Formats: sequence, C-alpha cells, structure tokens
Amino acid sequence: MTSASNAASLSKRQSERQTPANAAESFEEEGAVESDIPLGKDGELLLLPRGLKLEVDGQEVIEIGDYIYSVDAQKIIYYRGTEKELDIPAALKKDGVEYPVKAIGDSAFLGTNLQNKLKKLTLPESIETIGEQAFALNELESITLPAALQELGREAFANNDMTALKFEPESKLSAISESAFSHNTLKTLQLPDGLQLIEADAFSDNRLSEVQLPAMLSEIGDGAFYGNGRYVYLSGGNGAFKKWKACWYREGSEQ
Repeated sequence: MTSASNAASLSKRQSERQTPANAAESFEEEGAVESDIPLGKDGELLLLPRGLKLEVDGQEVIEIGDYIYSVDAQKIIYYRGTEKELDIPAALKKDGVEYPVKAIGDSAFLGTNLQNKLKKLTLPESIETIGEQAFALNELESITLPAALQELGREAFANNDMTALKFEPESKLSAISESAFSHNTLKTLQLPDGLQLIEADAFSDNRLSEVQLPAMLSEIGDGAFYGNGRYVYLSGGNGAFKKWKACWYREGSEQ
C-alpha cells in the first residue's frame, strides 16, 4: 500500500468514531504505511543472513544484533528481537565500530511485525527523528521523548496503552503529527514550550480533560482532542480559541 492510499484510508477511518479495539483491527486490516523495512519483490520481509550487508535504495544496510540498521541514515529500520522491555542504545556496536542511532524508521517497531509487543521502551538522547507508525500497535504504558527529537511521524505511538507521556526539557519538537498519540489512555499532558503545531487527531481517543497549551502554539488540527469526553478544556496558546473549535470534532461528526 502506498503512502497516498494509506493516507486516504486513514482519513476515512477518522470520519468514524472508533474504540481502541476496533481501531487496531482496522489499522491492521488496512495495512501499515510504506516503511523503511527491507522487503523482497513479493513483499516478504527480507532478513539479512548473519553478518552480511545489503543495499536498499542505494543505502548500506547491515545487521547489528537484533537490529537492521541503515549506515547512511544512521537509522534503525527494523527490530527482530523478542524483548518486551527495550532500552535502545545511543550507538550500536559491531566489529569494534560504533554506529550512532539518530533515527527510527517507519514501522521499525510496529507491533504487528514483532514477535512480542513492547511494554516498556527507553529512547536514547541521540534520537532526532521517529518515523510513521514506528511504535504503533504495541502495549507501551509510557514514553519519554528526548530533547533532541525534531520530527515525529504520523501515528508514531498510536494504539498503545500509554497513561504517561513526557517531553524532556528544552525539547526541539515543534510539531506533533497526525494521530501520533491517538488511541491511548493519557489522562494528563504537558506539552513542550517550543511546540507550534498539533495536527489532526494527534491526541484523539484518550482520557484527557484539561491541557495547558504552550505560548508558541498557533495551530491545532481538526479532531486533535476528539474522543476524550465531551470537551477537553484548553488554556494558553497563541491565537483565538474560536479558530480551534474543530479540534474537538471530526468532519461529519455530531457537534
């Protein structure tokens, strides 16, 4: 499924009210985004023979332990381990060489691709990019996002069991992408000071009741806080609240 067709199916899903359970079902049925995971010509997962290297889209890809790693992008593109509690290192080591980890690829830790779904995750301070659906459909209960993180992909942590979300001080994150934390159980939320944009459905279908918005925030997408109860009380932010009425609704839903 291409990114374009997947985006279209996502928009269709968001026009209907979903519980975490049936959202996960539709998520799996309609497929994940076009990912960084190396696939064969028939779409099967291409696992590297131990110790060998592979070139994907012109980039050198190697296996380091349980990780498949893009040398050029300094990115983990797939995890094939069995751990339920995972501490991702700031650098992977192989044959005396250290390979820095600055990015997590699209669908790299997608729950439906793992032998065991993740329950606990620690990210290194070096992470600057987290791809689309990177940790979606797992059983994570909390996450702390490092200050170096600058890009957070669509549905990156969707469909988990998170009750706690923390941003490290001096976070560089300026935007939270579409459905990034949808279908969790967040009750409280403290957003980073530099945040400027919250995209559609970013925090939909959680348990939030009140959110203090950072002063630099100037835009909130449709349905960003949909499904958290009748309303989520918003305070702060940079702009008129009348512009943000749609953040509680989705197109076609009752208002």
